[in-house]
Amino acid sequence: MKPIIFIIFCLLLSSGGAFGNTVELTNADSVDVGDQYEIVAVPNPITFEQLQASPNLSWQPLQAGHTSLGVISQQHWLKLTIENQSNEINWLFTLKNGTMRRVEVWALFSDGRQQKKILGADYPAKVNREYWGPGLNFSLRIPTGESVQFFMSTSHRGVFDVSSRLEPVAIGARNNAYLFGLDMFVYGLLGMLIIYHLLMSISGLDRLQLSYMAFISSVVMFFLFLDGYLFVLFPRDIHIVLAAGQMSIVLASMCALIYMRQFISIERYSEPMNQGLLLLLAIDGMWLVARSVISSEDYIQGSMLLMLLHSLLIFGLSAYLGFIKRDLFAKYFFVAWLIWCLWGVYVILGIFDLFSISLDNKWLMFKVAIVSHFCVMSWFLSLRVSQLKREHATASAQNQAKSQLLARVSHEMRTPLNGIIGVSKILNDHIQSSEGRKLNQIIRGCGNSLLTLVNDLLEMSKLNSEHYTLQVRNVDIQSVVRELWETFELRFVESELTGELEISENVPSIVALDVERLKQVLANILENALSFTATGSIKLMLDADPKALLIAVKDSGEGMDQEQIARLFEPFNADYLATKEGAKQVGLGLHITREILNRLGGKIAVESQIGKGTCVYLSIPYLSEQKVSSTIESKMSSAGQHLNLLVAEDNKVNFLVLKSIAMKLGHELFHAENGKEAFEYYVDHAATIDAILMDCEMPVLNGYEAAKMIRDFEMKQQLPRKPIIAVTANVFEEHFETIKKAGMDEQINKPYSDHELVTVLEKLVPQKT
Repeated sequence: MKPIIFIIFCLLLSSGGAFGNTVELTNADSVDVGDQYEIVAVPNPITFEQLQASPNLSWQPLQAGHTSLGVISQQHWLKLTIENQSNEINWLFTLKNGTMRRVEVWALFSDGRQQKKILGADYPAKVNREYWGPGLNFSLRIPTGESVQFFMSTSHRGVFDVSSRLEPVAIGARNNAYLFGLDMFVYGLLGMLIIYHLLMSISGLDRLQLSYMAFISSVVMFFLFLDGYLFVLFPRDIHIVLAAGQMSIVLASMCALIYMRQFISIERYSEPMNQGLLLLLAIDGMWLVARSVISSEDYIQGSMLLMLLHSLLIFGLSAYLGFIKRDLFAKYFFVAWLIWCLWGVYVILGIFDLFSISLDNKWLMFKVAIVSHFCVMSWFLSLRVSQLKREHATASAQNQAKSQLLARVSHEMRTPLNGIIGVSKILNDHIQSSEGRKLNQIIRGCGNSLLTLVNDLLEMSKLNSEHYTLQVRNVDIQSVVRELWETFELRFVESELTGELEISENVPSIVALDVERLKQVLANILENALSFTATGSIKLMLDADPKALLIAVKDSGEGMDQEQIARLFEPFNADYLATKEGAKQVGLGLHITREILNRLGGKIAVESQIGKGTCVYLSIPYLSEQKVSSTIESKMSSAGQHLNLLVAEDNKVNFLVLKSIAMKLGHELFHAENGKEAFEYYVDHAATIDAILMDCEMPVLNGYEAAKMIRDFEMKQQLPRKPIIAVTANVFEEHFETIKKAGMDEQINKPYSDHELVTVLEKLVPQKT
């Protein structure tokens, strides 16, 4: 047998140009042989025996330092001659590309021996690795003075890099262990970064940290694929590993783009630019899905092109925003990305075989560069997050200051408004002439309009805050709607409009909902209809189904086109619509209306035609009444429920308003001008007082402290707890918590109506027997 193999060996030496490249092993040291191969591409796969019978194949030597041969899709054969002139006879051959699939190696020795070895990612690690490490390897014995010819066949479809090394077994085992340890250090460092940013994203609910973690994770998967470790970890799922590894190229590009977009906040500079990036991300997503229908070699090339495009795009955008727009954090991003971009573009162009490159020789430097990039970027990210936290703290402080200012302004405005509207109601019962009543109604209407404006500003502030609660309580919905409608009737007359209120029999008398928000919604809709209707009529229709109030406001105004309707609910809408007074801006009202309805669980729809008018439809959920069979006011008065009320109020006008309402309801009032007087009066008359109406802001002693003193007194004397109702112009939800802590039971907001006072008294004061 040996003479036959020797004859074949000699024939191969003399056939078809023989071996142009022969590597001589003169020292017992490592030798890189990857660029010493001769190579030939075979369109139709052939066996080793067929190769031996084909002397006329066009073998081409590789250029020095050129081991990365682009992306291949057909069988390739490699050949190489090794002559051992050293004293070392035990050698380790390593194919450094761990992603190579189905590699077959024939070694023909000059002493007549023949050795065949199968390697590749398709096979278990114990088959293609005699010594553990990142590369595929096997050992062979080459006696001193002997030579061996290598024939290597691969049916690999993908990036083709033939970097190879021949070294003594002892040195090779040590080098493999060293490279494996270095890889584990790199992956360990990247893994720590992933865990760190994951924990940071969870603890702070930070999307920026999460997108950066996803970017690092996708790059780690990409490295694991190219190093061949994914095949080792999942040896039975080759096709899944191939798909995941190839798709990781696209995922890394996508995550980098998402992270850059969030880090720099691209939308601040240009919405078209932002939309362009979103479009590119959509293309990335489609390319991910396309993996199932595109061949591996085409998919890898397309993914590499996408990565090249993303790298250059991110480089250009960060440079533009950093140095042209002078964004400090865009500069930071540019510096960190520069490391990625230089090496990434270099490697990708080399993979496309645009210039000579040995990917393996640059791979370690590439990893070091990428790890450096991530470390630098993590530092910049910490600076960015710190800045965002400072901005958030500043914005929170500004919002807090704004809320405090609005609360103070609201209090100062609502207190006199309570007097204006309340006194107007009292005067209505004393004015005899129709002209006087008309003027009085104008005062009342103006007061209500100003109150609506104050409520809109406050509601806008609440909607922008983190705390927004609903005050659901039983209300006589028909009375509420009629009372609101009455405030608009005179204005309809003044504007020469016809007003019509239609309430269906389906509407229950008592429902549970947030009545203040309902009134605000209806007031805004009616105000808008009044403003944009020059002639004709305005009609309010109230209906109900078992779960929701159904409201329609129809006007005969100029109407709107679809484009105007689409922008109708934008805050501070810049559209000016025609009115009888000229052009008028829509403003805040409808934006607030939609936001309130969203929180109420309601819906709004608009139908409009130019020249025919507009109809606004509302659907507002409600809860069933809580066993209230008739209106509260009639229940109390008919039962003879006469209460003794202690009123702490320093504003004489507001006390006059409250006194008028109380006397009309048959109650008796005892007046205290500050909290100290209220406490002292209660100490002397606790047994006769049924409820306390407490203003919160008063001289000498405020309502909060007075309420606490009253609760302490009741506890020490073991007296029954009497209802304390805060009468306040502070309408923020936080204030309700403040009065609760002070010992108060409920609050009514200035300006309040007869119905609101009756409702809260009926709720808190037990029926007398």
